[in-house]
Amino acid sequence: MKKMSISVLFILFGICVLAIAQTQKFGEALHGLYAYKDFQKATYCRQCHVEIYYQWQKSMMAQAFVHPWDEIEYFDL
Repeated sequence: MKKMSISVLFILFGICVLAIAQTQKFGEALHGLYAYKDFQKATYCRQCHVEIYYQWQKSMMAQAFVHPWDEIEYFDL
């Protein structure tokens, strides 16, 4: 019984290690797949999605990269 439980633990450990290894491979494969310039600006989407664009424009997400704090170095705060 003790040998069986140790075997089960080793099998579970192996499965966990394989799952983590596959996740890391998948993440590395997607890193850098698209450059920033590959995406359209929000004004391009506005042509078809007018109402959604104006809702988004008022949101915090629209201001994510234009917040003045983003231009200040962390240690200068």
